[in-house]
Amino acid sequence: MVHPRRFGLKYSPPTLIIEYTDSDNDLKHYKIQLRKLDKQMSAETIAYKLCARYPAYLDPSIVKTRQVTRLIERLLLHFESLAEESKESQIESSGGISNTNEKEIDLNTVSEFQLGQAKAAMDVDFSKHLISRQDADYVYDKQQEFDDAVEDSGWD
Repeated sequence: MVHPRRFGLKYSPPTLIIEYTDSDNDLKHYKIQLRKLDKQMSAETIAYKLCARYPAYLDPSIVKTRQVTRLIERLLLHFESLAEESKESQIESSGGISNTNEKEIDLNTVSEFQLGQAKAAMDVDFSKHLISRQDADYVYDKQQEFDDAVEDSGWD
């Protein structure tokens, strides 16, 4: 029998951590990763789905669904604030002028959520410059000559 003691949150990757004791009174942790955390779903809906999927750890007779809902709300609030910060930094950095002093973000070390945001921004930029076969500017097998490099790239 599992007896939950405490809950914890990990924001990157989004994880709900349950500290519990088992029938031998051993203290253990169970991690539930929330990889596909959808901002469109309400925290209450996510909490009910978690309780239904993990009844051994989130039994409604032992753990209040409202407590799980509040934890999910905290996760969603954290990601909303990250999204707002990202939008603000994109607005500040856009405007046609590239800022060379801007710190480059290493996408290998960011969370899945931040990586998804960066990829979505890249997709928007890509779709702006995309030329399809139906466009008047489309040229099949376009070849273009470039000037010599101004600075050494360091990789070739």
